[in-house]
Amino acid sequence: MAQFRVNLVIIGVGKAGTTSLAKWLSDLDECCFSEPKETMFFGSDRLFEKGIDWYQNTFFPHYAGESLVAEATPAYSIRAQCGAAAERIHEHNPQSKIIYMVRDPLARCVSAWKMWASLEPTQSDFGNHLITTSKKGFNNWLRDPVVYKHMVLTSSYRYQLEAWQLFPKEQQHVIFLEDLKERKTDTLNKVSNFLELAPGTLEEASRINYNTGENRSQKTPFRRRLEESSLWNSVKGLVPGGLKAAVAESNIGSKPIKFGNDDWETNLRAKFLQDISEDNIAFLKDFGKPAEFWTRT
Repeated sequence: MAQFRVNLVIIGVGKAGTTSLAKWLSDLDECCFSEPKETMFFGSDRLFEKGIDWYQNTFFPHYAGESLVAEATPAYSIRAQCGAAAERIHEHNPQSKIIYMVRDPLARCVSAWKMWASLEPTQSDFGNHLITTSKKGFNNWLRDPVVYKHMVLTSSYRYQLEAWQLFPKEQQHVIFLEDLKERKTDTLNKVSNFLELAPGTLEEASRINYNTGENRSQKTPFRRRLEESSLWNSVKGLVPGGLKAAVAESNIGSKPIKFGNDDWETNLRAKFLQDISEDNIAFLKDFGKPAEFWTRT
């Protein structure tokens, strides 16, 4: 069996299609994708100290010599949070390929708000802040200084990608979500070519979109209590893995989320665009896109 080496990392950005791309790739016989898709191994000092063997055994126990070994952790592209990720991945495998997915920052902010508003409290102080403030509505969430700074920085795509210049241009591939939606076949064929897969390979696997904000649901109190109970922990060990995964991904014991108004307030929108404009225009130019690619109407 070939030596274990991750040779594809999807680094973000969050809410730009990384879950769908990861799922499509994981369905390919020639790809071993981490379980779960987000490992945080290269971005966390605590996890990285455990070593590559722990990483493989924890997230890739199913590895069987596949030619493509991948993970997708959008947080890797956040320099303030995972500043060492690029260097660590390069040390692990300097031949690794990097995919960076982006989308219109205005639409991404709305999608991010919906995601955080649908989540339960976590062990992360920062995550809990994003969750708590999201309950106040979209514009109030974004006006929070911590949230606003985070969204401006993560929407400064050129700034974030600069941290990955250890990898030569031919090992980097940027996907615009708008291209994926409007020119799916061409966009996926370019990804297949980048990954040295046969033409049409990804298009065949891409019939389902995953993790879309429009279909978000929230666990009911009953489902939360059930999953926290000792009975659930005892029973789930007896359930086949496939059935367990299906239940986890289903909406059983969940209810649809009714989001409030997500229209941008005029002044907040103008300020946000001003703060990311220079970076975004340069980024779009880098990849042959016109400055008005992301419609500002």
